[in-house]
Amino acid sequence: MQKNKRIGWIDIARGVGVLSIIFSHTGYLPLSAYLTPVIHTFMIPVFLFIGGYLFQPGANFLSFAKNKINKLLGAYVIFFLISSIIWFFIRSGYSSSILDIPYQTLLTGFVLGKGTMINGPLWFLTAYFSSLILVRSIYYWGEKRNRVNKLLLAFFFILLFLILKKETIFTPFSYDLVLLFSGYLLLGRLLYIYRKRLFTARFLLLTIIIFILGVFRNGETNIYSRVIHNPVLFIINSLSGSFLVLYFSQTLEKIFNKYLKFIKYTGRNSLVFFSIHWPAMQLSTFLLGLTGIINQTNSVATSTNFFFPTVGPSSQVTLIRLSLFISYTLVSLFSGWVVILFMNYKRG
Repeated sequence: MQKNKRIGWIDIARGVGVLSIIFSHTGYLPLSAYLTPVIHTFMIPVFLFIGGYLFQPGANFLSFAKNKINKLLGAYVIFFLISSIIWFFIRSGYSSSILDIPYQTLLTGFVLGKGTMINGPLWFLTAYFSSLILVRSIYYWGEKRNRVNKLLLAFFFILLFLILKKETIFTPFSYDLVLLFSGYLLLGRLLYIYRKRLFTARFLLLTIIIFILGVFRNGETNIYSRVIHNPVLFIINSLSGSFLVLYFSQTLEKIFNKYLKFIKYTGRNSLVFFSIHWPAMQLSTFLLGLTGIINQTNSVATSTNFFFPTVGPSSQVTLIRLSLFISYTLVSLFSGWVVILFMNYKRG
């Protein structure tokens, strides 16, 4: 994979992944009772499979590590600071006490890479960085052996995660999830090696059947909270869901390429949209609170949005849910666009 050349369908897949994350975090995803279990299978794993698919270890470990530090840990620090500034100004006027966080708790969460209420998704950046470093550390060892051993190593990491993980226990630097992510990275690399054999119509049909049955049986999962239900189905759903996103991204590029500029743009800048959407939603909820609408509607402010007391996973589409879903999504995308414009301006 060449550094200077974008791969269109990869950008599409990244766009699907980051939009799925934003949709989920709005809290108002239409038909959420049906769609949430589906998108939760792939919205995080697909980035790991893409990372493995494009994995380029390079000859020098220090150069590899420096590149990932600048990109991932640099983004982690910058967006934590941006989130902290927003939090500082809105916490006292937020419509609930959920953002009333002691400075020490905030700093501890940042240092330990566990994610904080001011920008929950940032935990992924430290976990992804750690998994890349782990895979790079053992990569050349794996290259000297056959691909079956690489597959066994991937499932060894995944099995170790299943042994160590505890539901709703958030470990420092997400070390348990680092093992899972490392396994997914290795499987992503194997997908690249066997891409001509796997990206076929026959394998697609089999994957769709497995995915539908698996999601129906295992229900909604949450990687961050370590809520996976059946471990086997969780892994199968993650693999099949991510594969389907990658497969259909290639198909979409071939058929509708000229209509996919927006989603490619989102995918190219997925790191920005991923990192800014949470505080952008919080700021929107704060501003809505100033209007009095949250109190007047007897709503409850959450870490990103506000919920009506009767609102939860829904099997219906209502005007209010659809309006809030669109509003929070547009705010997230607009905020990302503003950050990208600023970054481009600073670069000259």
